[in-house]
Amino acid sequence: MKYRKFVGLEIGEREYSIVELEGDIKTGFQLNYFRTGTIPLLTLPGAEKTQERVIDWELLIDEIKKEFRNRNLSSASVAVTLPESYYNFFLLSLPPVKAKDLSPLLEKEIRKTHPFEEGVNYEIGYMILGERRGRGINVLAVVMEQDRLREFHNNFNALDVKPSVFSIKPLSLYSLITQFYPDLRNIILVDIGKDTTNILFIRNGQLQFIRNMYLTLGNIEQSLSKSLLVPIDVSREFINKYGFDLDSYPQDEQGKRFKSYVISYLNRFKSELQRSILFYQEKIAGGQKISRIYLCGSALGIKSTGEVFKSELKLDAEVLPFPEKLGVDSGAENYRREFPVSASPLGCCVLPVLKEKINLIPKREQKKISKNIYFIVTVICIILDAVILYSSGGYKRKLGSLQTEFQQLDKTLKVFSPELEKNYQKVDEKKAEIADLEEKFINAQRPHPDWKQLFLTFARIVGKEVLINDFRIFFDESENMHFEIQGEYRGTYPDAQLTLRKLRLGLEESKYFSGVEFNIFRGGEVKIGEARTFSFKIEGLIETGVLKKEEL
Repeated sequence: MKYRKFVGLEIGEREYSIVELEGDIKTGFQLNYFRTGTIPLLTLPGAEKTQERVIDWELLIDEIKKEFRNRNLSSASVAVTLPESYYNFFLLSLPPVKAKDLSPLLEKEIRKTHPFEEGVNYEIGYMILGERRGRGINVLAVVMEQDRLREFHNNFNALDVKPSVFSIKPLSLYSLITQFYPDLRNIILVDIGKDTTNILFIRNGQLQFIRNMYLTLGNIEQSLSKSLLVPIDVSREFINKYGFDLDSYPQDEQGKRFKSYVISYLNRFKSELQRSILFYQEKIAGGQKISRIYLCGSALGIKSTGEVFKSELKLDAEVLPFPEKLGVDSGAENYRREFPVSASPLGCCVLPVLKEKINLIPKREQKKISKNIYFIVTVICIILDAVILYSSGGYKRKLGSLQTEFQQLDKTLKVFSPELEKNYQKVDEKKAEIADLEEKFINAQRPHPDWKQLFLTFARIVGKEVLINDFRIFFDESENMHFEIQGEYRGTYPDAQLTLRKLRLGLEESKYFSGVEFNIFRGGEVKIGEARTFSFKIEGLIETGVLKKEEL
């Protein structure tokens, strides 16, 4: 067949995108079809309070079937990009190893910082970044629960055209650059999405480093709403009208508040982005710099996003131009307008032709990643059973010994029986004192009788991986409520830093907390991939106004 069709399907947290190409690498591609849609979500029973929602697969597959219908895709290659919340990826520096030893070593290193849940099987895909060096290799590893992966696979099997690749967004972006921008061999690509910011460092055409930032300009509407306690409709209308064009903001009180917050948010974003670039230059590139920065992602759909990089962030960055060699069918001209907001689905299309990639399609006979642990647990259980069986032979001697002890105890109780009445009286007195103290404690916290929602919010932000050693709440002389948290997180650098920054951002963006100060206590130089315990301390204010309103 002279031409071949390629379909890219990117599944996001809230939206999906479909791109269809026709052609090949040598003669070029033509874009025949482009479509975006909203992911149908459904609230599970019992999750009404947490608002946890999952994909309604029946509706989603029906929608995709309608899109595929009558498009003659029987010979097409279909690639799917998984939602970012469904997987974790790790960047590891490893010693030179043989190919057969790489998978076990990856699992061992990942377990140091990412505890696998007992009874859950995981799929690990990996890709070596850059060239092999004598002192070691840098590896991108992706971890995903096999049940979730199987859920995706089984649901997409209902399509007439089954996907041949399941991969992740950073590799779609890398595929985009390699296939459509062969001249861009030394660049930093910044994809500013609605949930995260993906930063790719490409040198000599090779993907050398990836960093994922949880701070992103794409969710500025939600951040404004949470931090300034305004309805989401108000912040959305404001951003849709003014975007990041700060000079156009109204001079009234609301406009000044919004402008002050947006400037602060931009500064934080700039700091995180600069840290990522400096980290790459010092730790990965040996001091060499990459000066060309290109932008893409959904945040570019917000007014003046590209301009604000130069005016406010003082970063020399260009918006990724439309590919010169990509033809567009007359029925898909809307994609020219959408690019580069929807650049990554185009890269997803040509993922199958990427030479080095991560493909998470499950195998028919999947080996259990944790089979060695299950083996150890089984052996221990057998040993325990043997010990119990062996010990049961002496149960008569043990029973006789216990009967002797009970007889001795009965004699002791008879000696102390005259004192029991007095002891009961003392217990009753103590119970009365405790009841009095409980009443006083309840009265002392009357303004905030129910802390449930506050601590549920805190637990959701912290997650399961971070250890909290001390959580203290107290009042100052002005009756402001303060909190102080001390904890630690064990992980590899720099992934541990990203986890702690995510924790800090979660507290900063929560309506329950303000004035958050976050300090990480480091000790000495840290190497990439080195496991270390990072201690931290968080201080700030609890917004009692929000607490009273919601809890009372």
